[in-house]
Amino acid sequence: YLRNLKAFFSWLVETEYIDRSPLKKIRLLPDERRAKEYLEDEEVMRLLKSMSKSHFHEYRDYVAIMIMLDSGTRLGETLSAENEQLNLHERCLHLPADKTKGRKARTVYFSAKTARELKYWLQFRDRYCSSDYLFPVRHTGLPIHLSDFEKNFTKYCHRAGIWKRVSPHTLRNNFAKRCLLAG
Repeated sequence: YLRNLKAFFSWLVETEYIDRSPLKKIRLLPDERRAKEYLEDEEVMRLLKSMSKSHFHEYRDYVAIMIMLDSGTRLGETLSAENEQLNLHERCLHLPADKTKGRKARTVYFSAKTARELKYWLQFRDRYCSSDYLFPVRHTGLPIHLSDFEKNFTKYCHRAGIWKRVSPHTLRNNFAKRCLLAG
């Protein structure tokens, strides 16, 4: 409310309806932020087990989540990854500068378990669509939109009995999960 009132009075000063803003010396209150919720190791395992590898979109999302957990990639980086960026032999994914948050190219590595699952995913994907992207939408071959993935993620969480307010982004914040995938 204060921010809106200050903006309104600033506009009144700019348009010369008033000489000076009565809110000029008023300081904005700091925003209260809710603490982020994270998934516990057991919840991550329940989430992954709740996803069916026999459905194209669920298998795609399953492997994308494994990549994020194992390598620490962001959701947008993972979903926009292309086939040419993947090196299964060296178990790495090259992220070009134009697709990273900091605009710096980097290479991320993942476990043998994730590499094996990626190999199976690519064989599965190629039966249903041809795409240059690692995680495409089945009918278009284009990468899935972040908002669609987030909706799916919420659905999987609810199916697994997880009612926390979490998103795929919170997966990056708990690197202990990487140990679960490496084993």
